[in-house]
Amino acid sequence: MSIPQWLPDARFYQIFPDRFYRCEGYGMLTEGHVPLDPWDAEPTRENFLGGNIAGITEKLDYIHDLGCNALYLNPIFSAATNHRYDANDYFKIDPLLGTLEDFHTLVDEAHKRNIRIVLDAVLNHCGKTHWMFQDVVTNEENSEYVNYFSVKNFPVKSLPVPNYKTCSGCEYLPKWNVFNPKVREHHFNVAKYWIDQGI
Repeated sequence: MSIPQWLPDARFYQIFPDRFYRCEGYGMLTEGHVPLDPWDAEPTRENFLGGNIAGITEKLDYIHDLGCNALYLNPIFSAATNHRYDANDYFKIDPLLGTLEDFHTLVDEAHKRNIRIVLDAVLNHCGKTHWMFQDVVTNEENSEYVNYFSVKNFPVKSLPVPNYKTCSGCEYLPKWNVFNPKVREHHFNVAKYWIDQGI
């Protein structure tokens, strides 16, 4: 297995998007999310401070001046939490972070500075709000996605103990059944989509 030629010389700057920098001009309330806390509020496991993609773009000169030539972004996909390791759609940017147009601007501006972008894809598991998992919850063994996950029996139960495989026992993080070729195809499609966006 070969690695990209640029990787040995990469100097990464890792960003947790919600907590990095908030470029003003984005709404304080977005559908599906709680209101943003003030930027100087104490971070908690639950609150949203509103860092966004435009804020990352705004700070690219700072990152470049540190000598970094690669960005590693923690998840940016649509999700229910501030950490976004619970994706509900891998093909959509979380609206609190911005738009696909904002992402294209980030990629273009990063590339002008010879900075590469790597996304944390989180393909081990998704969020329980992911539409495929919700289809299994609703349609049970009749769902076309029933074998995309590992559910022991029906109905699907999250509490007190989930009856499906999860990441680290977290009920809101159902694991993908990566032994299913259709799941792997979905994951490859996710990767190709974002590579086509410039990562």
